[in-house]
Formats: sequence, structure tokens, C-alpha cells
Amino acid sequence: MPVITGLDTDMSKMTTRELPAAMLGLMAAGAALGSASIQANQPLLPAMASSLSVDPRDVAFVPSFTQWGYAIGLALVVPLFDVVDRRKLVIVMQLLAAGGLVAFALSPSATWLAVLAPILGVVACASQILTPYAGAISPPESRARAVATVLGGVLAGVLIGRVLGGFLGSIISWRAVYLVLAVATVVSAFVLSKILPESRNPVSERYLMVLRSMARDLVDLPPLRRHGIIGMLLFGSFMSFWSSYAFLLKDTFDIGPSGAGAVALVGLGGAVAAPRAGRLVDRGGFVLASAVGSAAALFGWAIASFGNRSVVILAIGALVLDLGIGLAHGANMSALQRRYPTMGGRINAVYMVMYFVGGALGSAIAPALQLDYGWNSVAMFGAAVSLLSLVLLAIWRRSFSAAG
Repeated sequence: MPVITGLDTDMSKMTTRELPAAMLGLMAAGAALGSASIQANQPLLPAMASSLSVDPRDVAFVPSFTQWGYAIGLALVVPLFDVVDRRKLVIVMQLLAAGGLVAFALSPSATWLAVLAPILGVVACASQILTPYAGAISPPESRARAVATVLGGVLAGVLIGRVLGGFLGSIISWRAVYLVLAVATVVSAFVLSKILPESRNPVSERYLMVLRSMARDLVDLPPLRRHGIIGMLLFGSFMSFWSSYAFLLKDTFDIGPSGAGAVALVGLGGAVAAPRAGRLVDRGGFVLASAVGSAAALFGWAIASFGNRSVVILAIGALVLDLGIGLAHGANMSALQRRYPTMGGRINAVYMVMYFVGGALGSAIAPALQLDYGWNSVAMFGAAVSLLSLVLLAIWRRSFSAAG
């Protein structure tokens, strides 16, 4: 397999010291907007159905379609990280995302939601360009920490999307949520255009060659496949909860978007856990971080299985689940950047494609289970998926430990 350089050798001044905290913070904020754009629909699904005068099953597809679109964007857009100027790529994708958000806000029917949801997912992938960007312009000793910090922004965006969706959707309408996100994304594009350093792969590459190399990497790099499978299972478990919880709240407790947004506040746990995972991996602790995260996710589902009896119990289960997924996902991302530091863009793309395929599958299966069989079936499914990730981690622990 050819050696492919993905870091910036022409940025020696930048990479001799850690990135300024303000720059990392703005990169994390830009990443947060991308993830918020694809997660905001989760507390809004009952409101969308009511607004469009359709059955809840007619909008239950929105999270899954958006995740599939995001996975497509990761597969086809994020690889451009290794081909074109990265700053320009981030700005273009954020502007396209703003347009997608406006179009989604103006959707007149469930059919239009079905058309626009995957498109919105595709154009919202700038967050996954910013993550390896942070690693590419950071010195080796703080690379995992920088990646995990921007990843913390991605996970914070998940929280922002749900909370903003819940509260603003309740106060005004679900359409207002997407218009607000569109304006914020335009502002972010302007700010990042001013503060991001120029960065591009010093090795000239063609786009199709990059795509082929991604396919080869998936075949030739067993650790990448294993990280990807664990990530796919964990995000499938994660999205099983968040794609179906609003239906539970509405049907069982008669709680609308604002209550769903309040429950979503526990998602802060995932954003807090991810940077800590980066620090553990920098010290060689991937297996420990990932095992604790997977076990916490399983325990979170055990608690959440009683969520149809109490909203408080549901929120506690969600908190533990989010802490576990944030820790395990942060460990996966940081370990991959540490193991393959010269292949950041495509490695991130391959892993995240697998990750969001898991999310899309969980988002398709869980709402159907909730609407047809009730919350207990969702909890059993989510717990089983989390348990499988823990079992695979135990089987593969020696190969992961060998990475250092």
C-alpha cells in the first residue's frame, strides 16, 4: 500500500506549538453547527407530523434519511480534504449547508422532507472536515487532544441541535429552528474564512485515486475496520435512543418539543467525555477508554429501559448513554489519528462513513420498534447493540493495545 501524506509539511510555524485555544474553539463551534443541523430533527418529529397533518410514521424517516445523506457526504466530500485547499472546502460546505437548511425549513410536505433530508445530510459534513483539520495543523504531542476538542464541538452540536430544536420548535415552529441554524452557519463560514490557516496536502493527489485508496484502506487495514465496526455499533445504539425518544415522550407523557429539548440537555455528557478520551489515548489508554465507554452505554440502556415509567429515569439513562458513547467515540477518533497521523482525512472519512451507517440503521429501526412495539423493544435493541460492541472490543483488545 502506498504511503500517503495527509499532514501539512508547509506549516512548520503552526505545528511547532499547540493551536491557540481561540482558534480551536472557533473550529469546534463550526463543527458544532454541522452536527446540530442533522440532529435538530429528533425532538421535532411529532411537531413536524402535526404541522404537515400527516401520521407520525410519515416523518419518522427523517433522522435516518439525514444520517444516510451524512454518510454519503463523508464518503464523497470529506476525501476532498486530501485533494483541495482545506480552508476553502470548509467555507464552501458551510455555505451549501446554510442553503440546505433554508430549503428544509421551507418544505411544504413530508415528500419534500424525504427529498431534502439526505441532501441536508450531505452538505452538513463540514464538521468532519474540521476534525482532521485540527489534527493536521497540530504538533504530534497534542494532535489527539486537538482532534478530541473539535470532536467535543461536534458532540456539543448534537446537544445544541436537540435543545434548540426542542425549545425554539415549541416557542415558534420547527421551521424557525432551521432558519436560525442557517444564519449561524453563514456567520461561522465568514469567521472561519478569516482565522483558519491555509492548509492542503503537499502531495498532489487526484480525487478518484483518493476514493480508491479509501476502499483499499478498508481492506488492507484491519485496525481501521475494527475501529469502524465498533463505532458503527455504538452510534447505532446512540441513535436508537435519540431517534425514538420524542415519540415516547409524546405518546406516554404527552410531552412536546420543549420537554424533548429539556431531556436532550443531558447530551452535554457526551461533549464533556470526548476530550477526556483524547487525553487517555495520548497516554496509550484506548482499550480502557473504549471499554468504559461501551460498558457505560450498556448501563445507560439498562436504566433507560424503565424510561416509560418516568421522564427522570429516561433522562438519567440518556445521560449515562451519552457519557459512554462520547468517551468511546472520542477514543476511537483519537486512536485512529494517533495510529495513522499521515492519513488523517481519508481515515477519518472511512471511519465516519461506517459510524453514520450505524446511525442511519439505528434511526430506521428504533422509531419503527417504538411506534409498533413500544419502548421496551427499543431498549432491548439498543442494549444488544452496545453489548456486541463490548464483546468485539474484548476479542480485539490485543490488536488495539499493540498500537500503543
